[in-house]
Amino acid sequence: MLDLQTTGVDRDRLLQLGQASTARLKQLIADIGPFQVRFDPELRDRYGRVNGEVFDAQGRSLAATLVAEGYAIPTKPADTPSPFREIALQAKAEKRGLWAEAAAKSMAAWSKY
Repeated sequence: MLDLQTTGVDRDRLLQLGQASTARLKQLIADIGPFQVRFDPELRDRYGRVNGEVFDAQGRSLAATLVAEGYAIPTKPADTPSPFREIALQAKAEKRGLWAEAAAKSMAAWSKY
């Protein structure tokens, strides 16, 4: 959970960032058409949940799309290999989505990217 203590960003600003990301995800889901969920039932997170990933009919990952557009950032630390690392850095460099000027100051307070 992200909060003032862990991010240095106040609750209202975190709420705004979350709402912008949620709105973009809803738009992607509405426009996706046929989709596929890929998961390995043997792989579980530290809470015992099975994690999956949603792909559109062309095989594009919704998670990768959100990261590339600047509406999500990978949760792994920057020094940990991640398939999303390079696209996250590019989104930040190009100030896409939440990396735009106003949001970048808030995100920079807690993001390792």
